[in-house]
Amino acid sequence: MGGYVAMNRILTALVLALMLTACAETASDSSEGDGAMERSAISTEGLPPESERLATERRLQLERSVDQWFLAYQQQEFSKADGLATHLEQYVNNHLAAIERDVQTSSPRFRKVAAAALGFSGKEEVVPVLIGALKDPFQDVVLASLLSLWRLSLSGVKVPAQPVAPLLGHSVADIRSNAAMVLAHAVTPADKDLFLPLTSAMEDEDAGVRLHAAVALGALGEPDAVPFLVKALDDPKALVRIRSAYALGRIGSRAAVPALIDHLDDPNNDVSKAIHKALQTITGQKIPRLKHEWKNYWKENA
Repeated sequence: MGGYVAMNRILTALVLALMLTACAETASDSSEGDGAMERSAISTEGLPPESERLATERRLQLERSVDQWFLAYQQQEFSKADGLATHLEQYVNNHLAAIERDVQTSSPRFRKVAAAALGFSGKEEVVPVLIGALKDPFQDVVLASLLSLWRLSLSGVKVPAQPVAPLLGHSVADIRSNAAMVLAHAVTPADKDLFLPLTSAMEDEDAGVRLHAAVALGALGEPDAVPFLVKALDDPKALVRIRSAYALGRIGSRAAVPALIDHLDDPNNDVSKAIHKALQTITGQKIPRLKHEWKNYWKENA
């Protein structure tokens, strides 16, 4: 599965590329004449004043560091990227209040950078700031905020699913995909009201949306999701089929067994392995990855 993990890292980097390279504003974007959003203010009481020159230097430094991290991931230099992430975590937490303020009041360019940086903080306290930034009129800021919420959820920070779910219906595919990616880690069995938007997302034209929606449905654990995940076993994208198989295994409904057996001979070896694992998980059987043996088992134990 090492190759699959690497592939996931590459997909994540590609999503981040859209966030970092779109709308290349000039440094003059640091001015406030671009219609920065009016949002709930972050308290600056007790903070030392920061000159505009120092603020711009800090923002540019942060932008360079985030770009370096992205390039390392893009080039699959994962050790380098991990080292940069460690230093980014320290830098972000040393300037946390100022970066939170930038998400709300800076230019679009630096709102995007600040939103991307907060994901390195590992702090639950930044979640409300990022949730608020999901309403930003600039798509890059929304993309960055979603990616940071995803990073935080991976580090164990609790991210609420409900404020993210409406973005599954966004007109921009990359925003829908990033939203689904957050939900894949944020959804819990308590989020039953997300069943309909997640099953609708399984029909999305974007493969990234379908892939992450399948993971979220597995986390939701609702047996009624089985028909939607079974249908996805015929998805043209192998990663969608893999994640759908794992989701079926996680839900654990025996209603999925006949379809899993039918798809056990998927031409993609990784898909076939995922389907086999799901069958073993659901049935508790250690039958080899042979379709005829599973058919015989099911004939006797359906």
